[in-house]
Amino acid sequence: MTDFTFQWPAMLLLLPASGLLVWVLRYAQSNREKTVQAMGGSLSPNRRIRNGLFLTSWILLVLAIARPGYDPIRESFSRSERDVVFALDVSQSMLAEDAQPNRLEVAKQGIRDALTSLNGERVGLIAFAGSATIFCPLTEDYDFVNYMLDQIHPRAVDFGGTALQSAVEKAVDQVFMDNREGLQDLVVITDGGDHSSQMDRITELLDEHGVDSLIVGIGNPNQGATIPIIDDKGLKRLMKNEEGLIYTRLEDSSLSSFASKSNRVTYYPVTTAPFHLGNIYLDQTKDKPRKLFEQDQGTLTYQEANAFFLVPALLFLLVAHRWKLSKVPTTPMVAIAIAVFFSPRTEAASDIFTNEFQLAVELYEAKNYGDAAESFATLEADANQVNANAEDLAVVQFNRGLCLNALAEEAMSANPWEALRIARQSQSAYLSAKRYSPSFERAGRRLDTIAQLVEHIQKAIRDREAAEALIQEELEEILNELESLRDDQEALKTVTEKTQQDATQALGNELAQQQSALKARAQAIGSRLETLDQTLFSKEGVPPEYLINIRQAVSLIGLVVSMQNDSEKSLPQTSEWSLALTAQSEAITRITEIIELFMSDSNAPSDGEGDPMSDEYDYMDDAEQSATSSDMSAGDFAAQSEMQTLPIPNYSAEDILLEEQGSQQFRQQKRAGASAANVEKDY
Repeated sequence: MTDFTFQWPAMLLLLPASGLLVWVLRYAQSNREKTVQAMGGSLSPNRRIRNGLFLTSWILLVLAIARPGYDPIRESFSRSERDVVFALDVSQSMLAEDAQPNRLEVAKQGIRDALTSLNGERVGLIAFAGSATIFCPLTEDYDFVNYMLDQIHPRAVDFGGTALQSAVEKAVDQVFMDNREGLQDLVVITDGGDHSSQMDRITELLDEHGVDSLIVGIGNPNQGATIPIIDDKGLKRLMKNEEGLIYTRLEDSSLSSFASKSNRVTYYPVTTAPFHLGNIYLDQTKDKPRKLFEQDQGTLTYQEANAFFLVPALLFLLVAHRWKLSKVPTTPMVAIAIAVFFSPRTEAASDIFTNEFQLAVELYEAKNYGDAAESFATLEADANQVNANAEDLAVVQFNRGLCLNALAEEAMSANPWEALRIARQSQSAYLSAKRYSPSFERAGRRLDTIAQLVEHIQKAIRDREAAEALIQEELEEILNELESLRDDQEALKTVTEKTQQDATQALGNELAQQQSALKARAQAIGSRLETLDQTLFSKEGVPPEYLINIRQAVSLIGLVVSMQNDSEKSLPQTSEWSLALTAQSEAITRITEIIELFMSDSNAPSDGEGDPMSDEYDYMDDAEQSATSSDMSAGDFAAQSEMQTLPIPNYSAEDILLEEQGSQQFRQQKRAGASAANVEKDY
């Protein structure tokens, strides 16, 4: 046993308590002797031996608590300080099967091979098509990178197409760290086809941040391949456009041309042949600067020697009690409890928040999912404060994800947009659980389930938006008919007014026929409104204002028809033209009320208005000039004397981070959408 030491030397401060224990034992023995002698007896000589055993056990227990260790092993390490981010093209063209099983899976396997070849580099992961999404920040946990790699698919980004610029911007802005110039690599795996990026801007970004880029081209550059996709019915079909089947090939010439523009970009076409991305990357970076940690750095790990002190202590306690076998030996039990309590624990703080966890579970079982989710969120914060272990934190996040999952399912029919927001929070909670405990299989299965729910909610949103678009289209047609009806009714009223002094029976009959035709048109509009009302009433999730306004319009159009009927009856009788004019005026007023009712609907903010995702949101096309919408100018600030104190918002840190993440994603989507607007193919 070499290099013996105590890992918790502070516990040795308990040894002076041995003196107090000696005094207590002697005092007790002295009183016991006096009592026994007064009764005419004598004290057993074994008593002194027992006291010695007690004292020895105490000393051994204190030494065990101090965590004795021996034969230290230095876990030295030597790793490169280069950072590498893999940017994976997930456009639909990557599903082409000219590389088996398809380009995307070959690219994923290439990244897996690279991870096995790396030696301590920090690795990040980005998926891109028309926009880019960070799947993993820089980390040394290659298992987690592999896990996130499995989650990547063509639906992982919001826009189709290929926009290398979005991936480069995402990497240099949000993944790579400052002051690391010359130690950062971006490995892009793509089949090309980028017609929306500003290549000069990409090279400028790489030079500005000191990032070297390796572009790996996958696909057959000479012969096009079809793109198999899975449709909504789960059937495999080939992608088509108006001209027929779509064929895609590796755009070798454009990638080579781009690489020739910068000495920081290297293009390596692997085409459809087998390749080892790790060897390619290491070969490209072998002459680049690396910072290595010194070999003599690391941590010392001692062999635990608790047993050499704890076992004798327990044996001495048992021997000390051998004279009282008829009684329960409580002292050894207490000693064991003390030793176990102070020994290193594999699950720290597991029992500290048991009660709070149980209360949160009870809320979940009572289907009070909102309060349960808040309880689990609070529980996670408390667990972090007491340094709970990763398994406990994973369980808390997993249960919080279950609560949010249930809330999303509840909200889906009433408000799918809110359901989508909650479902993504649930997805984030499951991901956190998986990060805390990569072996947490239930969290992994739930990630697949919540991904399906998110996709289902997104489909419901698309269906809802399509239905509302049809409703809006129908309302616009009705509005146009109402405006035409009002114009014709006003024209008839004008004629009636002008000819009132020279009214004749023949003219009255002619005007009555015109009024009858207008009444028929109003009745047709009323029928369309009633049909629309019945259709909307049978659908779930229809905004209440639609139903209220349409039913009010049905009532008003009924009054219009009634007024037109009175006018039709009065016009043949020249003496009652004043009544006809009054009825016509009333009809025009009611038609105007309906038009204003529908106009207020069309001008009211829709679900998407003001939303960063709405199409009307203003953005700038030039990526160089596109500043974030949150940038403030001098005019945005009012004098402090004119500002009033606002209440502190009740937002959690996670809510703020999610909001900022959404804002960043929106800005990238708008830039990608602006670029994609001029691209004919989005695959």
